[in-house]
Amino acid sequence: MADPTQNDSKTIGIDGTIPLPPRRRWLRRITLILLLLITLAAGIRVWWGHFANQRVAAFLTEAKTRGEPSSPADLQSPPIPQEKNGAILVAQAAHQFHLSEAQYRFLQKNSLWLDVPFRQQSAWQKILADFAPSLNLVRQSRSRPLLHSIHEVDRDVEHDSSRDAGLADILSRLASQEWQAGNFDASIDHILDIVQIGRAMRADAQLHDMFWESLNVDASGVQATVQFAQPGKTQLDLIARNTDAYRKRIRDFIAFLSDERELRHAFETTCYSEGLRDIRRAGFNSESIESQWMMDELLEPSVRLDAVRSARRHFALARLANEPDLSFDSGLATLPPRDEKQGPNLRSWLITDERMGPWPEGMLATYCRYLAYRRIGAVVMALHLYAVDHQGILPKKLDELMPAYLPAIPDDPSTSGYQPFIYALSASGRATVYCPIYRIYVFAGSWQSK
Repeated sequence: MADPTQNDSKTIGIDGTIPLPPRRRWLRRITLILLLLITLAAGIRVWWGHFANQRVAAFLTEAKTRGEPSSPADLQSPPIPQEKNGAILVAQAAHQFHLSEAQYRFLQKNSLWLDVPFRQQSAWQKILADFAPSLNLVRQSRSRPLLHSIHEVDRDVEHDSSRDAGLADILSRLASQEWQAGNFDASIDHILDIVQIGRAMRADAQLHDMFWESLNVDASGVQATVQFAQPGKTQLDLIARNTDAYRKRIRDFIAFLSDERELRHAFETTCYSEGLRDIRRAGFNSESIESQWMMDELLEPSVRLDAVRSARRHFALARLANEPDLSFDSGLATLPPRDEKQGPNLRSWLITDERMGPWPEGMLATYCRYLAYRRIGAVVMALHLYAVDHQGILPKKLDELMPAYLPAIPDDPSTSGYQPFIYALSASGRATVYCPIYRIYVFAGSWQSK
């Protein structure tokens, strides 16, 4: 019979404890390792969050040091009296504008350049009657040159920019109608009304989409100037009857297109606003950094670091906005790369697909494209005024437009090197102004050349 004391000595350790079975020992080790990994991950997460917050705080501090905005409130311009704010009248006009479904379908089916049968249709006459008060408000707003945002800057405000665009569409059609009827001064007045709508929209440049929508509105006004590139002798005779008033309107429009300070300021504000929006989207609160260390989302620090990178690039683009010789090529070369795989095809992709997005390259491409439209519009109107003064004769070179018709020959914003747009005059007098990169072509009529 076995001695029970010998069996006990096999199961009791030297220190008097009973050892665990092998399976339980491994389970305890795995548990300890998991707890260690969780503790380590939590520590890394806290450190990572703290590091991300430090990067955001450092970015905002650098912005303050450079005199740049560090909060949406910094973008707000000084208020002006309501009775001097033309944006209020434009907003009232847009608020009253609402197309019925039938009116919308009617305009969609008919082109912008109205022919005589179209102008005589009762549907078009009813549209003009319905929106005459809105159009009058836009005209009245032109007597108020000062424009100020009518929305708060520190929060996103819903704004139906489609109504502004709808008003601009009606005015573009009216401009075409008056031009075809020979009422050139009235046509220019409608184009200046479109310009006023775009300027009022840019007063809300802190709202990212408003800036881009304003460019679309302005573009409709610039496109309406294309018809002025082809006046025949009858139109020239009609213009001569009201030369002084007509010339003043043309010069007012050329002055607007040539003076890009307002546009540059709005673009700068939009870029800063988008950069600050990146920070806000990441949930950063500069006044309570410590409370943000332990966030629910595990990868939130990565979002914040990406926000800082994106904000830096938007701020860099904002600093480029006031460069007098900004072009798409020079801006693209100056911007910090989006990533290491940006590649050489980005430029052609942006130009070919006409992409616009909240990322800086898309914003730069769209902005420079609109600058090209705007500058070509100024050249076209200067050529038109030159032809009016010279019995339909066009200059052989664009330099002949200075300084009487243009303060300076604008550069093509699509390429670096500050080259002017291409101007060609055929032996028959047919003139072409074009920007090959953006594929913008404007053909003047077959006038007699000098």
